[in-house]
Amino acid sequence: MHEVITRFDRVFDVVRIEAGDGTHRHTLFGFQNSKMRQCGVKVPGWPAIAPDTSYAIVLNSQDNWQSIEGWINLETGEVARNHASASAAITVFSIFVLVMLFLNDVSSWPTTMFLLLTGGIATFHLRKEMTVSRVLKRLCKKHYIPGLP
Repeated sequence: MHEVITRFDRVFDVVRIEAGDGTHRHTLFGFQNSKMRQCGVKVPGWPAIAPDTSYAIVLNSQDNWQSIEGWINLETGEVARNHASASAAITVFSIFVLVMLFLNDVSSWPTTMFLLLTGGIATFHLRKEMTVSRVLKRLCKKHYIPGLP
């Protein structure tokens, strides 16, 4: 995860997209500052996006503005990030997978591989969500913003 502090001098093409078809509620927008211009940036939820505002942003890939995991508006303290409901569902599913592995006689290797693979995928998603939360909490402390909701 990469942390970026930036100011949006200009904001344009803000489009709010409702959840559906396997996607979460999110916002697409473009911005410009003294160093760059970015179009088609996707941020989780429907946060307020305003020109002349500073943000602490968590990127999954360095300098890849299409990989925003979450952000904090440094002027209002508003946090935008993916909801933990998907991670909670994945966690429940991974617990189910582990129970199935240890309580049942899983004698066929395809079933065992399927359960291990789905458990691994669930663990990956949960770990990513926990990392984003940790980085956002650290940014809140760093910029004297009250804790995450």
